[in-house]
Amino acid sequence: MDVSRHEPLPPPETRVPREAARPPLGEFVSLTARVVNGTFGGGSTILGVFQRELVERKGWLTGEQYGLCFAVARITPGTSILAFCAAVGWSFSRWRGALLGITAAALPCAAIAVGMLLAYEELKTLAWFAIALRGAMAAAIGVMLAAGWSIMQPYWKGGNAPRHAFILVLSIALMMFVRLSPFPILGMAALAGFLLPERPDVGGKA
Repeated sequence: MDVSRHEPLPPPETRVPREAARPPLGEFVSLTARVVNGTFGGGSTILGVFQRELVERKGWLTGEQYGLCFAVARITPGTSILAFCAAVGWSFSRWRGALLGITAAALPCAAIAVGMLLAYEELKTLAWFAIALRGAMAAAIGVMLAAGWSIMQPYWKGGNAPRHAFILVLSIALMMFVRLSPFPILGMAALAGFLLPERPDVGGKA
């Protein structure tokens, strides 16, 4: 047999990129309603929970796909949670998925918000309630920081850590000391990412 005509086999270390599994829309709607309406601590905390559910537990999005939805939600006007749910839904089923994601996120939490405000009016004068609110706020900040680190980890590998550290520190400084809004900071970060390209081996080897 003349093996010279056969195509060479790929090297053993060649890997096929992992494809995220597409969920049934009913499961996506159920997850969205549960996470958005059952997670306390604000938008950053909710996005951190989404990252754990969509990427780590269910594998419906890759880390790169989640990062894209996260970035799009942050640079669009309005509520980032609704924008994020629309972006994720769009990636699953275009307009139908986007509309279902927004509906699952918006309607239940609107009703919950009204109920919580009514309860607050009744309880705000109680000392134990004020102490409980301060404790919840501290925990929410901790969860938010943990969520940010979880989102950052896939990009904090190999020889690109100094590049990402520079962009991170610069963004914090512009937000805290220069008081810039997120939109120009994201624009400058994108420019810095273009001028400081990643090394080809970003992400490391499995």
